Amino acid sequence: MTEERKNRIGALVSDVMRGSFLSDPRFIANWPFVLFLVFLAIVSISSSHAADKKVAELSEKRKVLKDLRSEFVFVRKEVMNRTRVTVVTENAEQIGLIKTREGIYKVAENDQ
Repeated sequence: MTEERKNRIGALVSDVMRGSFLSDPRFIANWPFVLFLVFLAIVSISSSHAADKKVAELSEKRKVLKDLRSEFVFVRKEVMNRTRVTVVTENAEQIGLIKTREGIYKVAENDQ
């Protein structure tokens, strides 16, 4: 690398560190474009955070759904067991009800 090139790179780094490049006439002409790029960067970052938040919410909802499904299966199994004829008959006998020998009589709603 030549000495002149090293000096130009050193001057450029020095200008960036001091911020004096912001007042350079070539840079001032490009301010609208720079602001547009900053705006796009902010939109990109915020949309990335929003997407991460949605992914976390979906993960949590999947866990809740899995728990609810397992609870549903358990409750359905219990209901199926409790509604079996033998279980209902045993529970009815415990409270003093007995099975009749007569047929079922249905009372009509609009019997006039």
